[in-house]
Amino acid sequence: MPDLYLDFDGRQLRVRTDVPEVHDHIARVHAPMLVPEVTRLVGDLLVDAVPGGHRMRGASELTLQGRADDLFIHIKADIIYQMITSRPDLLWLHAGAVEKDGVAVVVSGPPGRGKSTLVTLLARAGWRLMSDDVLALDMCADVVVPFPQLPNPRVFPGREVTGDDFYALQRELAVMPAEAFHRERTRLGAVIFPCFQPGAEPDLVRRRPGEGALDMLRNCVNVADHKAAAVARAAGLARVVPMYSLTYGVAASAVDQIQRLLDSVLVHAASMCDGVGPAVASLPPKPTPSEST
Repeated sequence: MPDLYLDFDGRQLRVRTDVPEVHDHIARVHAPMLVPEVTRLVGDLLVDAVPGGHRMRGASELTLQGRADDLFIHIKADIIYQMITSRPDLLWLHAGAVEKDGVAVVVSGPPGRGKSTLVTLLARAGWRLMSDDVLALDMCADVVVPFPQLPNPRVFPGREVTGDDFYALQRELAVMPAEAFHRERTRLGAVIFPCFQPGAEPDLVRRRPGEGALDMLRNCVNVADHKAAAVARAAGLARVVPMYSLTYGVAASAVDQIQRLLDSVLVHAASMCDGVGPAVASLPPKPTPSEST
């Protein structure tokens, strides 16, 4: 089977495997990151069959007995880790992002907040997907660097889930066409911090700059790489980029309200004369009962 080359911002990770299921899975999930050749190799990931199971060798080494798909979650984590360590100059976040008209909107939070579900629904509503799980910010330019891969949101069981039960939830790979992805660096327009609460009506609230900066730092993967610089950059971004908390119980209803917000972000972005720097927008008024029905 041919090697696979996954590209992030001009740097490539080489994947080599003799396991057809692994090759097909990576080629499918990471299709938006595939390139035909290497220009700047930053790492390798090897997956091969061993008696009774499979072995992965990348940033770490792991052997699992059983089916190849038991290894998929570890393969994804290793790919992300190698890309992060190849670019410690960037500020990496637990976040998804979508793009429209040259503006990126980031949805950031820890596992269980519904990042993948929200950005998947936004992508299906006409935005283009930049990432569903992890992404990077270039602190020198305040732009989002995409990490495009097929979203893999957890399937909501229709009830509140806590503790270990959450991580046991099934995932469902979202199939999207190539044109649904955005692969270019894009200026940051807004940040949303979601919080899923069963039964809650969607509520978007503008965060104060200090609160928004702290939320960003809590969701930063590599804040230790930047220390004071990360704190200063997060504080600076929070002063000029609108940041919101989102409480919701039904993702589709939350996306409707998010889209109203994002439309205002695009209007403000379009009104900027020079087209440089982050867009600033205030939260549009909530719909009246008659508008929301």
